[in-house]
Amino acid sequence: MSCLKEFFEQNTRVAMAFSGGTDSCYLLHMAGKYGAEVTAYFIKSQFQSEAELKTAQEFAASEGAELRVIETDVLSVGTVIDNPPDRCYQCKTNMFMLMKAEAARDGIQVIMDGSNASDREERRPGMRALREQGIRSPLRECGLTKEDVLRNAEEEGLRKWLKPKVVCPAVKLPFGERLSVEKLEKIRYE
Repeated sequence: MSCLKEFFEQNTRVAMAFSGGTDSCYLLHMAGKYGAEVTAYFIKSQFQSEAELKTAQEFAASEGAELRVIETDVLSVGTVIDNPPDRCYQCKTNMFMLMKAEAARDGIQVIMDGSNASDREERRPGMRALREQGIRSPLRECGLTKEDVLRNAEEEGLRKWLKPKVVCPAVKLPFGERLSVEKLEKIRYE
């Protein structure tokens, strides 16, 4: 954990892409533990459910962290709605551009997310967008795998927040099948 401590000693004011998932909850908790000033941003699009937003809000409140919700119509982006093989990359690029603009207005230069060392770019095309947008991934930089995060989160008393991974509903549709709110909602509730 000394690597995370060093990260937050060097980056005392950060913006965080916050999903409310295990990795981002653990990272937000550790940032607070190590005294960093964090503004968490939840990007709310048609891909996130109200339940995901509620979890993110509840966890941020439990940590005393500021959470900003950025609403976006990701289906208005042609490179996303057409559901090409690089849809995840296109979506993440759009979302991080929005977040970077908001963070810049808030005077925050360092932006991070909760990707961990188990997240491989070949299996997660959105990782390319992180690299291109200059998004830091402290868990990944510190070599913390998903198993490390789960174990450390339990040790930090975050058991209540350890939830199964939420998968984007768009991944359940074949590439090239045009996305719609109706299709995403149907998938979400199956």
